[in-house]
Formats: sequence, structure tokens, C-alpha cells
Amino acid sequence: MIGPQPSVVEFPADDVGRARRFWEKLLGVEMQARRGEEGEGWQTRSGAPAVGVHLRGRGPGDSYSLPYFAGGDLAEALPRVRALGGSVVHPGEAFAICKDSEGSPFGLAGSPPSQAGTPGTNKQLVARFYAEAINRRDVAAVDRLLTDDFVHNGEARGRAGQREAVEAFLAGFPDLDNEIELILAEGDLVCAHQRWRGTHGGPFLGVAATGRSVTFTSTAVLRVRDGLIAEAWDELDVAGVLGQLHGPA
Repeated sequence: MIGPQPSVVEFPADDVGRARRFWEKLLGVEMQARRGEEGEGWQTRSGAPAVGVHLRGRGPGDSYSLPYFAGGDLAEALPRVRALGGSVVHPGEAFAICKDSEGSPFGLAGSPPSQAGTPGTNKQLVARFYAEAINRRDVAAVDRLLTDDFVHNGEARGRAGQREAVEAFLAGFPDLDNEIELILAEGDLVCAHQRWRGTHGGPFLGVAATGRSVTFTSTAVLRVRDGLIAEAWDELDVAGVLGQLHGPA
């Protein structure tokens, strides 16, 4: 998928839980159990960006880790590894061997420029945007991952307006979590159906904080150009959100 890679990275099977927790912090997404013919392990709940799982095979001592893909930019991912107490053993432009905060090794892979713009890398980009901007509360991701001339169809807002929208959601729901339940891509378009969860801890659409927990869904179609999100359309259940805020306690 990303060209030549180092050999499989081995580490003890009892490290799988710790590795999962470290990856969750690094990616800003929750991981879930995966079971297949090759063994058992963990992958992102949404399946994108593609995360190589720590698999425990069926044979005695048969444990290994597959690399996961960090959305194509190791220059940003490797500093996060270090910030979380991990280390980078063998850095590279497309693939790196790292260790988590407890010393367990894992592979960290990015997509080379030659693969930019494929349906797979486009899905990774979209998943990365929601993981960073929403789940990590890194609003600057809007400027990093959207084009200068970004257009949000249906509303008169460009990239600056999109940033304001993200800030408004995070202000209204400080613990907001985005989960991509289904993601599809064809050509330069990506469609993502998402579930959102959060606690109403600040003003949102004119409603003062209620402390209520809300769950709502949205579907977004995004166009990718030159490795950045250039255009978006989305449908969000605003009426459902307001109904939960105004409804019976």
C-alpha cells in the first residue's frame, strides 16, 4: 500500500492493551477489537484512517504488529509520539519505527506523495480532519487540511467560516466526540456518515448550557484537491439536536 516496508515489528502479546491505549491517544480516536483468520487485535472504530492492528496470532508466542497509517504526514505524527512519552527509533519520510511510552515498538506509516489523491488517501484525509479538529480539539487543523479557497455549499462560509463553525460546536459541547460510522470514496469525493456525542456545556444556537447529553448524526460529502479538502456539503440533524436540548430532562 505504501511501497517497501520494514519487517514485521514483534513485541510481547501482553503489551497489546497498552499499545492500543497509546495509539488511541496518538490518533485521537477510539479503537475496537478485531478478529480475523490472522489473529486478534485492534483497529479504529471507523476503519479509517487505516490503522494496522496489533495482532495476536493463534500459535504460541505468535504476536506481531502491523503498521498503521497516519494520514500521510509523518512530520506531524512523529512529534506527537514524542509528546506522549514515546520515542522514534528509525525515522523516515514514509515509514518510521517508534516505541510507545512503555518501550513497546510499533510501525508508523504515511502515504507518499505519489499516492495522494487516491480514494484511500482521500478517506484518510477526511477521517484525519474530524479526528484532529473535533476529537483532539485542534481547531488549527481547519487551516492545515482545508484549501485557501474552501467552499461549504449551502452556507456562505469559506475556510474562516468553517473554523468558526468548529469553534462554535466545541464551545457548545466541550467534550464533543465524532465517530465515522461509514466512509466511502470515489474519484475526488468522500462521503462520511457520522455520529456525534457530547454534553451541552456552553451556548449553542442561542441555547444556554443545559448539561444534557446529546447524540446526533450527520452525512457529509467532501471534495479533495491536491491533498486538501476543497469543498463540502453536509446534512446535520439540527432539529434533533435542539429537540434534545429543549426536551424533557
